[in-house]
Amino acid sequence: MVAHPTGPPFLPPPSEGETIPAAHQGFFSTTPDGSVTEIWTSPTDHGLHFSTASAQRRFGEVDAETNELDALVAPYPGSRWLTLQFSRSSRLFPPPLVWLVIGLVAWVWRRPARSGLAACLAGAALLVIAFQALAVYSIIEFAIPVAPALVVFGAAGLVGDRRESR
Repeated sequence: MVAHPTGPPFLPPPSEGETIPAAHQGFFSTTPDGSVTEIWTSPTDHGLHFSTASAQRRFGEVDAETNELDALVAPYPGSRWLTLQFSRSSRLFPPPLVWLVIGLVAWVWRRPARSGLAACLAGAALLVIAFQALAVYSIIEFAIPVAPALVVFGAAGLVGDRRESR
């Protein structure tokens, strides 16, 4: 935190288009057994606490191995402007839960034909999310790989051919 000359301390300005500094970090470095925990000393500063010296040594080994693997990947700076535009526009796109609800409502109301594959994909996506939630605490990023299945499910319900009445 930075002390403001006229009053109470304030947070530093956000970087990389983020609303809250360091908001993307947290609980990624902790372990289920509590041997490694993340300690926040202020709204923006945090560090790791190790319960044993062996946990700290193992963390250092894993970190070194990760850095070795990371060094093998060629650097790609990308476009900062384009990344910022994608980040801003992603807020306008409906979240996966909305697509799931749209798909369920559309399936009940429209009864789309030949959309069994979309239903299987959505069911598999929900199973992955459910089993992952049973294994570790919930992090929204874990749903990202299965989000396209829910989008396909919602789109199939909305624009799929209606089943003919018998």
